[in-house]
Amino acid sequence: MVLGDFNLPYESLYFKEIKRHFNHWFSSKGNGFRETWSWGLPLLSLDHIWVSKDLEILDSKKLNSLESDHEMIKTVIKR
Repeated sequence: MVLGDFNLPYESLYFKEIKRHFNHWFSSKGNGFRETWSWGLPLLSLDHIWVSKDLEILDSKKLNSLESDHEMIKTVIKR
């Protein structure tokens, strides 16, 4: 699993190799808007959880927090 604030949107070419080997939290089980940083325009998907393809993503959701300018991501995986 690879996770963090990458300061890169999901569409970035820098994720090309990661997308080959990992599933993205939102693409697998997310719903609604993928964007995690909304303190300005445009809204961006800067925070990511990438899960190895040999693990199953059971659930993913964003959690709002007033303590950060980013939304938190909670992802549940199964071996």
